[in-house]
Amino acid sequence: MRSFSLLILLLGAVASEPFFSIGKEYEFDYKGKILSGIPALDTHFAGLTMNAKVILTSLESNKFMLRLKDVKAVNFNERLDGDKSKNWRNLKTPETTAVDSEYETILQSPIQFNMVNGQISNIQVSGNEPEWSLNIKKALVSLMKIRTPNTIEDLDSNNVRSQTRVLPSIWNVVEEGVDGKCENNYQFTEIPEYMVSDIYPEMENGKCGGKKVFQVSKVRDVNSCVVRSSYQINQPGKYQCATGNCGSMWQRTSMVKYVGCGESAEDMEVQLILTEGELQQDLLAMNTESVVTGTRQILKLISSRSTSSVPQIHSPRTLEDLLYEYPRNINMHQQSSSRRDIDSYRKQQDQLQNLEKNPKSQRFEPSLTEDVLAKMSPDTLKEKIVKELTQIVRDLHEVEEFEKKQISNRVLSISRVFSLLSTSTMKSLYQEVKSVGASEEEKETLRQLVLEITVMSGTNPSIMFIKDLIESEEVSPLRAGIAIATIPHYIVTPTIEILDQLFELVQSPVVNKYTILKTNSQLAFATLLNRACIDPYRVTRFPVFVYGEFCNSQTSELTSKYIPYLVGQLKSDKESERLATIFALGTIGHESIIPILMPYIEGKVETSNAFIQRMTIYSLNTVTKEHRDILLPVYSALVHNPSEERNVRIAALSMMLKMEPSTVHFQKLATSTWFEKDNEFHKFVFSTIKTLSDIKINELPSYRKGLYNMVNKARSVFHLAKPTPVVIASTLNYFTAEWLKELQVGYEFQGAYTSGKHMRGAYAKLEYYLEELKFSPIEVAFNVEGTGALYEKFIEAMTGSNYNYLNNIHPEWREAISSLEIKTQKDVPFIANFWGKMFDDIQFVNGVHAEHVEPLIGKLSTYNICGKTPVNFVKVNNAAPTNILIPSDIGLPIVIEFHMPSVLAVKGNVNVNCHLGMPSLSFDLTKKFSFSYYGFAGTVSPFTKELIAAGQTKNWDVNYPTRAIVEMEMGKLKMTFKPNEEGQKASKDIDLWAHSVRPFATIKPMVFLDATSIVAHPNTKTIRSGSQKKSYNRQFGESLGLDLKIEMETESDISDNQSVLDQLKLYKNNPLNMALFSWTNSPLNFNGKPSSRYHSVRMVYNPRKSTTNEMEINLSGSIAMQKKGQAPEALNIDNSANAGSSLIQTQQLEVNDQKHQKIQKLMQQLDIEQGVGFSTSVNVVLKGAEQKTFDYSLTAGKGMRGHESKWNLHLESHDKWNVCVEGRLNTPKMASRDIQQLKKDDIEYFYKNTIGFGKTCDESKIAVTGRAGVSEDQRQEAEQALPSQLCQKAVRKVEAIRGEKENEQKESNAYKKLQQELIKYSQQKQDSCRQAIRDYSTLDKVKFNIRFSNIPHNVQRYSSLLESALKGYLIPYISKYEDQRNTKNEIDIDLKFHNKLQTMDMVVHLEEETVMYQNIRLPHTVRNILPLVASKRLTSEALSRVIGGPVHPQCRVGDALIKTFDNNTYSYELDDCFHVLSSDCSRQVSHAIMAKEIDGKKHIKMFTQKSKLSVAPMSSWAESRRSYDIEVDGRSIQLEKNERKEIESEQTTWKLERTSDDVIVLESDYNIVTLDGRTIWIESTPIQKSGQQCGLCGNLDGDRKADVLSAQSCIASSPQIAAISYRIQKECSTLSNEQQKLKNQVSSCEKPEAQKAPITKLNQGKLDKCSNKVHSLVKHGSRLCISQLPIVKCGSGCVPRSQINKSVPFTCLPANRARVNELYEEKVRNGEILPELRNMDVTFSAQMEVPVSCTHPGL
Repeated sequence: MRSFSLLILLLGAVASEPFFSIGKEYEFDYKGKILSGIPALDTHFAGLTMNAKVILTSLESNKFMLRLKDVKAVNFNERLDGDKSKNWRNLKTPETTAVDSEYETILQSPIQFNMVNGQISNIQVSGNEPEWSLNIKKALVSLMKIRTPNTIEDLDSNNVRSQTRVLPSIWNVVEEGVDGKCENNYQFTEIPEYMVSDIYPEMENGKCGGKKVFQVSKVRDVNSCVVRSSYQINQPGKYQCATGNCGSMWQRTSMVKYVGCGESAEDMEVQLILTEGELQQDLLAMNTESVVTGTRQILKLISSRSTSSVPQIHSPRTLEDLLYEYPRNINMHQQSSSRRDIDSYRKQQDQLQNLEKNPKSQRFEPSLTEDVLAKMSPDTLKEKIVKELTQIVRDLHEVEEFEKKQISNRVLSISRVFSLLSTSTMKSLYQEVKSVGASEEEKETLRQLVLEITVMSGTNPSIMFIKDLIESEEVSPLRAGIAIATIPHYIVTPTIEILDQLFELVQSPVVNKYTILKTNSQLAFATLLNRACIDPYRVTRFPVFVYGEFCNSQTSELTSKYIPYLVGQLKSDKESERLATIFALGTIGHESIIPILMPYIEGKVETSNAFIQRMTIYSLNTVTKEHRDILLPVYSALVHNPSEERNVRIAALSMMLKMEPSTVHFQKLATSTWFEKDNEFHKFVFSTIKTLSDIKINELPSYRKGLYNMVNKARSVFHLAKPTPVVIASTLNYFTAEWLKELQVGYEFQGAYTSGKHMRGAYAKLEYYLEELKFSPIEVAFNVEGTGALYEKFIEAMTGSNYNYLNNIHPEWREAISSLEIKTQKDVPFIANFWGKMFDDIQFVNGVHAEHVEPLIGKLSTYNICGKTPVNFVKVNNAAPTNILIPSDIGLPIVIEFHMPSVLAVKGNVNVNCHLGMPSLSFDLTKKFSFSYYGFAGTVSPFTKELIAAGQTKNWDVNYPTRAIVEMEMGKLKMTFKPNEEGQKASKDIDLWAHSVRPFATIKPMVFLDATSIVAHPNTKTIRSGSQKKSYNRQFGESLGLDLKIEMETESDISDNQSVLDQLKLYKNNPLNMALFSWTNSPLNFNGKPSSRYHSVRMVYNPRKSTTNEMEINLSGSIAMQKKGQAPEALNIDNSANAGSSLIQTQQLEVNDQKHQKIQKLMQQLDIEQGVGFSTSVNVVLKGAEQKTFDYSLTAGKGMRGHESKWNLHLESHDKWNVCVEGRLNTPKMASRDIQQLKKDDIEYFYKNTIGFGKTCDESKIAVTGRAGVSEDQRQEAEQALPSQLCQKAVRKVEAIRGEKENEQKESNAYKKLQQELIKYSQQKQDSCRQAIRDYSTLDKVKFNIRFSNIPHNVQRYSSLLESALKGYLIPYISKYEDQRNTKNEIDIDLKFHNKLQTMDMVVHLEEETVMYQNIRLPHTVRNILPLVASKRLTSEALSRVIGGPVHPQCRVGDALIKTFDNNTYSYELDDCFHVLSSDCSRQVSHAIMAKEIDGKKHIKMFTQKSKLSVAPMSSWAESRRSYDIEVDGRSIQLEKNERKEIESEQTTWKLERTSDDVIVLESDYNIVTLDGRTIWIESTPIQKSGQQCGLCGNLDGDRKADVLSAQSCIASSPQIAAISYRIQKECSTLSNEQQKLKNQVSSCEKPEAQKAPITKLNQGKLDKCSNKVHSLVKHGSRLCISQLPIVKCGSGCVPRSQINKSVPFTCLPANRARVNELYEEKVRNGEILPELRNMDVTFSAQMEVPVSCTHPGL
């Protein structure tokens, strides 16, 4: 007997020789099982076992028949025994029982096939056989074949034919199975007989009777498949491994072993076939226990005999392949299509797409068998859906035990049932819902749920239903927009028919009626086109393996209909609509879009501007990589074109970074910073390189090649970039990344902020990496322009008139504006744009332009928001609708689902009471949120139609039923909180918050049959881990009269403080990481690793036992201000103030007002000259069975007396406790600019702060006294430091150069050379002297004395713990220890900073010991701050050290030079006429600074609104005694040395200071001006508008190009020409000859204009070449195949005019020649023609659609 002899295989036999003896029948004992569980937790599995007899009959040469009999099966969901290692392969399953006769009859029906050397063909089956039975038999047939390396197909696959008759020990072939055509690895070995029983217990001892035992093993490589039959819908994001295995996240293996006996290989007989398949996956996409699905089959030969009779196949049909067969399209209650015309997998794909062209009835569910479908009716489904939805609505209206209701999972289950309905059935259901017997509120909730579930189901009928509702205006524009925007996320089968229907919707009048709806519909449609036709990941996003390709870049509708329509929309008159169309075109990403958008990218379209140019660049955000060759040089040209608008360059750079620029690009970018004139763009570039280089490599997952490469490139060029402060910058591009190794999750974040003359913009993108899955949950961008123009319109609307700002400024400044003909700058029209993207495919865009807003502003006074507004809102989402079906080795489907459903429901009302006496706002709302994160894997039993699966779920529920009332009366705020009506009626516990983790296993009817969620079904069992379940309850809230408790049940191995630390450690002890990955919060195992074991936490409120049922909070307060020489005055808001007056008014403190008197008393205690104080009280009343009242009051104040700052705070809870804080800080009187004076000054800060607390403020006290000063060592170090020496040298050099200049002609080369040297040494003087001043005023010596008395025991305990922790941390730095000190209640701390070493010494004198520390390393976070530098503004000084530069831009006027705010330096000498140094040149012209120079001394005037301040050196002014005349609005002001004053004037407050070196500091709301008589320093404050300044100090826009414009806003040929236009010819000398020459040139005016780079020429060749001939590349398994002849291919942006079907011969290269493969692939991709291919053997030929000619669709 030669049962299944391998002799034929070993001899390389031809097809005429059979595997089995003709006329023989072979009977095998079959045992198979498929089971799912979480073996790392427990041996609890859910599965199915099937036993049978398999009869294989050899009919004639190469023809076989296979059938089953005596079929037994059992479903199980229980804990299995049999193996201590928990290996599912060895676990004992329950005994099987005979299946119903109906299924026995089906399985007995035979399958007939031809088999030649492992190739199966001519498969015949019964035409009535269901697909599930057929798939089981196909799987069995797959086990009966072995393929050798010298068969015909392997020759076609380019394998070398073996010339010998000896079978190799290892070979690879591509082999067909139910799951596709994949590469299999074969190994042939001999096994010692004594080992057989150990390896294969199934074989009986002595079975081989002393013969040799051979084994052939076959391992399937699921990574190398040329055809796949799996059904996949993967959302959201993209897997780093699109198909096949995916690291630890997804591992699938399949192996078959054949064992036989024989004297030699030539006469071996197969005795046993063993196959095992395993699928391990981390369903929750994090590092936790994997869900395992295993299949195991054993075929053991029982006997062989002569064929007696052969059963007939009834109504036979013939099949061509073994691939998995799916059920037909759902077509309930209609004539079913016949399977007779489906004889191959390809025809099955065609049938699924073409059987029902009408998308209103086109549905498909891969796991739903046809016999189940036949028993289902639309009416039954409707009834189930309405019943379940009605119950969910009731549950949403209830507040009790919300967690148990499992709302999110139930809604998801209904959506799955809903997906079976046709459009007509959905309409019928919708009408039924609208007429259901319920309240109007409940019917509205029900209606919203139906709409949400319709969108979420994602089927074509549901999309058609939504389309009908939108076109009939059944839904609001807002909900219609949301529905359309989410279609790309939920759609399942984007056929051309449904795309046409959506295209029709986009064009419909209803959609086009609303601009926002129109633009978002276009964007959503474009997103769908990209995902369905362009995106390379569409193969796994949609079920392409089952349906075939829905759409691709060559689809005619794409290029002949959809794109041309959008191109036509570019002609719209409205900029907002053109912009939306550009976004839509860019989102499609088809190569034909690039030539269309290129003119907009260049800014060469007539209707284009910088804003549209920038938005066009951003519109290609998602497809930059696909078009890298074209776009990268274009964007690079824009980036390096300095005349381009700043934000256009920023946009181009942002997109460049997405295209993985080369190291050369990074080098060019870094070096360009040294020549960059735009300071803001410089910041953007430097922050990009810096933040990228700061990312640690170990924070990047290895597969993130893009960011990994960019980080390395940024690190390599960082040293080439010019540094600039970017810690807190006005323009910033920030990258960061984090990888949590223990959780196997991470994120990448990019945030950018840009600012321009009129524009502010922000961008943020968060990208998650969950093991091998990458997706972006949120990406947003926002920009706004022209806010000033909008503000003016608002003022005009509120005041009812066109306000004239010139009437609100000082007459002298108004006269100067007129005489200089200063042209005020108009703000650009208001534009605000928002764009957002969620989960990579839900996009929203909204643009608000002046044309939309201005009409609304005019109607503000007519708006009425008063009254009650009902709120009834429901939103349902499924962030991850993932459905996968993989044919298993046993023939049954492995069904995998993963979902993230959520439901948000808000119900109630908002009431606005506009009563003038007591306005109020009340919220009576019930807020519920249910979120689930779950997945399962399993199979469907063909005998019971039940789902058999195991999985994991995490749930979060929030339930907050409250009523809040906010009232305002007589300046007091009253807030009331109480349960709403539902909460008050509750008879059970209200779970306010709940979180649970649950691993489960189940056997339940499919959701389509019972509409019940897996986790809610009674047959679903929790998989228990080996750890004992623990329960914890903690009650709280008793003191507030609330019965609240935390209930926790967990199977965590250990629950203690260390486990909390272990949990934090998983997130690197970073709260941000915990927030970003909050859903990964899990119980822990004993190793501190995350686990999916059972865990439940709830916060429960019991209204029955709570004595408090209402909380009332009354808040009131007063604020007062004291000015120098005046009594404190209370501040009030005057609602009647007009646009030109202040909203803040003052009044005297009232004697009868308790808060006023508290402030009065506190200000008297402070003894200050000027300051501010406030008093507030909070009264909390808890109402209920037992009323409780809590009163708190806070009185605080702060002020100045001379150089002393004081503060006082008193916080009290009446009759319970008090906290008092009183302190002061004395600042030193020190020189500001004079280094010689600074050397003499005694620089020391004195600090004292006393904290008292207890029942009275005297019960316990802590007093801290501190001194900080400059040591003698520091002074000597500063004297010898390089900055001090350079400062002295630069001062001398500047004076010398100025002297030499006077002797040279101004037009001479020598004069110009001296001028350049003056600029150089003046800058050196400024920088070095500033650093020298910092060195001389560095506070390196600090002393603290701490005294305390009557400290409570718990405070002492915590302070001791802190002391011990500090000692432990500083142990390495201890240099000396003494224990002889004996002082009570006193601690002394001495600090000495070493600035160069960035260390400090510390001596701590404790009560009983003294500890000395030496060279304590300062942390990196404080090295730039400590030691502090003495300054008149410590906070600004500290902030400047943090950011690495000045806090505010500074302009310097002195040494005959002007250094502008934007860091340009030019020569210009002031004369005796006033010049405008800096002023507001917007329409408000609110402030200005003027200066002139007489005899080398500067005179200055400052204007703010209607106020004027002037400073002029007196005639007695000398270097040794600088005296000034100071006037404020004509009043003479006396200001002595080291004196500070605040002068009140109309609409402003002037702050004046005179330092010890006679430097005057003047501060207004807009500027800080420092004057030493010869030099003026001007600092701008943040209140100033960027780019709207003018004067000698420049326009303050951050760009050194065109910095100093003339008074008429023109570009002059030199800054001197622009500067002379600001000279006020009044009461001063006439123009000199040189000045007159400059003045004459002012009239020539040029407007700023960008010089466009010729970027089109960079790609002209690529754009113009519409068609070319290239070789085609295909992958055939693991081999690379190239067409022998080049074929026509349409070029960039072009599409075929027509196509023909052509047979193309291919040659496949040897798979083991990697270098040859790479070389040829590179040549083909470069477009080279390879004539040598024609001389190679033809491996195979393929029918291909080849273009005849090409054209461009949009031009």
